[in-house]
Amino acid sequence: MESKDELTSNLIVLLNRIKTFSCPEYKDVYTKSYFEEVVKPIITNPENTYSFIFGDFNKLGVINDVHGHDFGNRVLEIAMRIIKKSLPNDSLIVRAGGDEIYIVLPNSNKEIADKYIAKINNNLQQNAVTISGLSIELASSDSTYGDIDSLIKITDNEVNNIKAARKESNSPADILADDFLDLQIPKSVSSQEEYSWNELNDFINISIYEFLKNFRPSKNFEFKPQQIVDSADFVTNSFLCLLNDKLDNQLPKNFESLMKNDYPYSPNYDNIINNKNKKNNLSTDDAILINALMVRKKGFSDLNDFSEDELKKLIHNSENLLDQLTKDHTGLLNKHYFRLSLAQQICNSNEKYSASYVSFSGLKLSNTAYDHSFSDYRLDKSNKLLIDETSKLLNYTNTAFDFNSRNIYMISQGGGNYLYLYPKSMSKDIKPKISSIVNKINDKVNIKDPNSYLETSYYSMSDTESLPTSSSKQFIRYIRALKEETNSNKNSFKKNLFKSADAYFAFKKSMCNCVDYYI
Repeated sequence: MESKDELTSNLIVLLNRIKTFSCPEYKDVYTKSYFEEVVKPIITNPENTYSFIFGDFNKLGVINDVHGHDFGNRVLEIAMRIIKKSLPNDSLIVRAGGDEIYIVLPNSNKEIADKYIAKINNNLQQNAVTISGLSIELASSDSTYGDIDSLIKITDNEVNNIKAARKESNSPADILADDFLDLQIPKSVSSQEEYSWNELNDFINISIYEFLKNFRPSKNFEFKPQQIVDSADFVTNSFLCLLNDKLDNQLPKNFESLMKNDYPYSPNYDNIINNKNKKNNLSTDDAILINALMVRKKGFSDLNDFSEDELKKLIHNSENLLDQLTKDHTGLLNKHYFRLSLAQQICNSNEKYSASYVSFSGLKLSNTAYDHSFSDYRLDKSNKLLIDETSKLLNYTNTAFDFNSRNIYMISQGGGNYLYLYPKSMSKDIKPKISSIVNKINDKVNIKDPNSYLETSYYSMSDTESLPTSSSKQFIRYIRALKEETNSNKNSFKKNLFKSADAYFAFKKSMCNCVDYYI
C-alpha cells in the first residue's frame, strides 16, 4: 500500500504531465480533448453564464505552403499570443482544429464577446506584418442561446456564411491569369457581349483552379499526355452534361437530390454515426478541481491538505484524463505524445529505430464533393479498417509513458495520417506487413462509390536506414520528410481520382455557378 507521500508524489507527476499535454502546442492554448473532458463539464452547469466565440483563420494553409510548416506554426503562435492578450485573464482558448479555435468568456454575454472580437481583429491588423497577414473570422453567441454544442454549431455556421459571402482580395484570377485557358469567343459580338464572354472565361478558369486544388498536387505531380486528354474529356463532358441538364430544367435545386438522381452511387448519409453525445468521465466537481490545479501559478504545494481517499480519487481521474490527452479519437497514441515524449525517449535509448508512414488520400476532395460530416464518417471507417488490419499483424504498444526500446508503435498523426515506429532490427519483418495492410485496404476501395474506403498511400525507410537520434527536433523533422515522401506516392491515386464519384460531384458543385452565368 502506498503512503500518503507516495500518493502525493505520483499525483504531482500526473498533474505535471496533464499540464504539458493540455497545452501541447502554444502557451495557455488548450487541446480539444481538454475542452471535451474538463471544460465542458464545468460550463454545462446551468448556473454558469458565459459567451462563446468560434474562430477560423484565413489563409493559414497558404502561409504553410509558401513558407513551410515551421514558419506557419511560428506565425500562428504569435497570433495566438496576440489573441490571448486581447482577452480577459479568465478567458480560455482552445485549438479545436488546424485552423479553428474556441474562446470561452466566463460571466459574459454576446454583446461583451462582440467587443472582444473587435479588439482581436484590431490587434491582429496592427501586427499584420509580424504575422504575415494572417487574419481570422470570428462569430459569437452566449449561454442564453443553448448548450455549448448548440453554440459551436451556431457560430460555426455564421463563420462559414461570412467566408462564403466575402470576396477574396487576391483571387486566383489575379494570381494565375497567365496560365488560364481562353474561351473561343463567337464572332461579330458586341463589346458588352465580348466583356461577358471574358468574364465567363475567368469564372470557369477560377472554378477549375479551385476544383483542381482539391487534389492537393505535390511538386512532382506530373501528367502524361494521355492523362491530360482524359482529364480534359472529364472536364468538358461534365460541363456539357451539367449545361444540358440546366437548359432542360432537369437539374434539381437541391444538391443531395442531384446526387441521388443522376449517379448510380450516392453518399449514404444514414450511415453517419453521431459521436457528439459522448459522456464525460469527469463530474462537474472533479473537472472544477482539476482545472483549478492546472491554472494555478504556485504549483501543487497544498496537495498535503487532501486525505488519502481524495488523493486516490484524484489520481484515478488524472490517469483517465491523461489517457484522453495522449490519444486521439481513434484510440491511438497521438502526435502530441509523439512530439513531446516518445521522440525524446527513442533518442535517449540505444536502440536504432526505423519508420513507415501511412496516409489516406482524397479527403479534401471528399469534403468539397459532399460535406465534412460525411467525409469524417468515411475517414473514421477507413481509420478503423487500418487499425483492425494492423492489430492482426503487429503487436504494437498503445500505452503512454511505458517506453521499452523493443516496442513497436502506431501513432496517429491526425487527419488520416499514421506513423509506425519500430526497431531497425525488425524492419525486414515489419515492412512487408505494413505493405500487406495497405494493399488490403486499397483492394476494398471502389472510387465510383462515395461510401467506399479512402485510398491509402505509404512510404517505408530502407532496411539500411535508421532515424536520426542526435536530438528530438532532428528526429521529428525527419518524420516530416517521410510524410512528404508518402504524399508524393499519392500521385497515382490522385490522377485516378479524376474518374471518381468524388471528382464528379465536386466538379458539379464548382461549375454550377458558371453554368448559371452562361445561361
